[in-house]
Amino acid sequence: MQFRTAFISILSLSLLGAPAAIAQAPAEAPAKAAQQAKTEDRWYVVELSGSRTGFMHVSTRETESDITTKTRMQMAIARGDLKIEIKMDSETVETLDGKPIRMTSKSKMAQMAQEQTWTFKDGQIEVATTQAGRTSTRTVPAPTESWLTPGAAERYGREQLAAGAKEIVIKTMDPQMGPTVVTSTRTGFEPTTLDIAGDKVEALKTKVSLNAGSMPIDSTEYIDSEGNLIRSITSLGGMAGIEIVMTKSTKADATGQVGAGKMPEIMVSTFVKPDRTIERSRESTSATFTLHTREGKLPELPNTGSQTVTKLNDSSARVSVITSDFAKAEAADATNPVFLGDSAMIDTSDEKLKEFVAKALKGKEKASDTEKALALRTAVHDFINEKSLGVGMATASEVVRTREGDCSEHGVLLAAALRVTGIRSRVATGLIYADEFLGGKHIFGYHMWSQALLPNNNGELAWTDLDATLRDGQTYDATHITIGVTSLDDKEGLQSMMGIAGIMGNLDIKVESVSHDQPATGGGK
Repeated sequence: MQFRTAFISILSLSLLGAPAAIAQAPAEAPAKAAQQAKTEDRWYVVELSGSRTGFMHVSTRETESDITTKTRMQMAIARGDLKIEIKMDSETVETLDGKPIRMTSKSKMAQMAQEQTWTFKDGQIEVATTQAGRTSTRTVPAPTESWLTPGAAERYGREQLAAGAKEIVIKTMDPQMGPTVVTSTRTGFEPTTLDIAGDKVEALKTKVSLNAGSMPIDSTEYIDSEGNLIRSITSLGGMAGIEIVMTKSTKADATGQVGAGKMPEIMVSTFVKPDRTIERSRESTSATFTLHTREGKLPELPNTGSQTVTKLNDSSARVSVITSDFAKAEAADATNPVFLGDSAMIDTSDEKLKEFVAKALKGKEKASDTEKALALRTAVHDFINEKSLGVGMATASEVVRTREGDCSEHGVLLAAALRVTGIRSRVATGLIYADEFLGGKHIFGYHMWSQALLPNNNGELAWTDLDATLRDGQTYDATHITIGVTSLDDKEGLQSMMGIAGIMGNLDIKVESVSHDQPATGGGK
C-alpha cells in the first residue's frame, strides 16, 4: 500500500505564495512605470512546527528595459523515515509598465527535476516544459481577467499602504502555481513590536488570505512601514498543529543550517483515525462515512462515478461509495479536451510513454476500452517496481523512466497511459483506509488514484475509479473517499490540491456502514 499526501505541494504553494514584500493591489489598478526602483535582496529562515527546515530568497533587479523578480526556496522534510529535499526557483520578467514577458519555474522534489517557461505573446502563453532530458512545447490561452506582475503589484501595494488603505487585494500569478490567476487579500494593519534575533523591530501585524482553490490559506504577516515582510505564520487547515514560519534573516543565517536539525515529519502526522476499524477493507464494495471538520468549513466534496455526497452542514457531509457500478458522468466531460490533453504532468507525445502503452496492450488492440483500462492499471502496478515514498509528485515522463514512486506516481502514469490510448482520464485525491501503515494502525491516509471515462453497466460513460497501487485483481474498494479531482491541466497547477489542505489534521471520520456483498467491477461492458 502506497500513500501519497498532497502536503509537499501545498507546503510549496504556501511558501511561494507568501509575498516577500507587500504585493497586494486591486486587479484593476494601473501598473505604473517603475521609477527609481532599487535592487532588493531578501533572505528568510523557514521553520516547520518549530524546526528549521529551509530558507527563502527573493531578489528584484531593474534594468532600462525590464524588471526581474526571482524567488528561491529550499527545504528538507521527512515522510516517515525518508528525507525529502525540495528546491524551487521562480523567475518573472516584466516590462517597466508591468506587462509580463516571461515566467520560469524550476523545481526538484527528491530525485525529480522539472523546468517550465511561459512566454507571453498576443493573448497566448507558449509553455515549454523540460523534464527527463527532453523539452515539449505547447500554447495555451492567457487568462482573460486582469492581474498584476510582481513589480507592478509591489509598487502599487506600497502606495496603498502609504495612503492608509484598510484592505489591499491583488490578483497575480506565480510560476509554481500554473498560468492561473490567484487572489490575495491583506487586512488588519495593527502596530506591534517583534523580537527578531534579540532586536526589537517595529512592525504592522496583518492578516493575509490566499485564495488558490476551494479552501483559502490564511496567514498572519508582520511587515515594516514600506510593506517588506518581516515574519509570516501560516497554519494549514489545523494540520496536526503544523505551522510554517518565515522570518527575515541574513543570507549566512538562512542558508547555514538547512537540514542540520531534526526534519519535521509531514506524513504520519496527517493520518485520520476513524471511530471504528474496518474489516476486510480491500474487499469492501459499499460504504457510508460521515466527515466532519473540527474547525472551519468542510470543502465541497465532489460527486463522482462511485461517490455520492450529502451536505449535512457547513462542517459535515455524508459520503457514500459504491464500487459495483458507476453513475453517469456529466455530458460535457465526454467532449472536454482537458481529459485527453497534454500538460507538464502528462505529455502524451513522449515516445517512452507510448512504448510503455504499446507493450502493456500488446495483443489487446481490439479489446474494449474497459479491458484496455484494466490492463493498463495492472501494467502500471507491475511497472513501478520501486514502491518508494522518497519521490515528490513526479510527472508521467519521469515515472516511465525511473519506474519509482508512490500513489501519486501510479495515478499520474495511469492517467497518462489512458490518454495515449484515447481514453479520457483524470486523477482523484482523497483518503484510503489501511489496517497498518508506517506504524499507524486502522487509519485513513491521504492518497491519489486514477479515474477513466468508461461505459458503466448501462452503457453510459461514467468516471470509473482505477487504483494502480492495489494488487492484481483489485481495482478499487469502498474505503476510497474522494476529496477532489483534477485533470492535471497546467492551468490548475497546485490549486487542485487545496481541498486537501483544508482538512489535513482537522478531520474526523465516522464509519456508518461497510458492505462486502456485491462484487466490485472495473466498469461496464
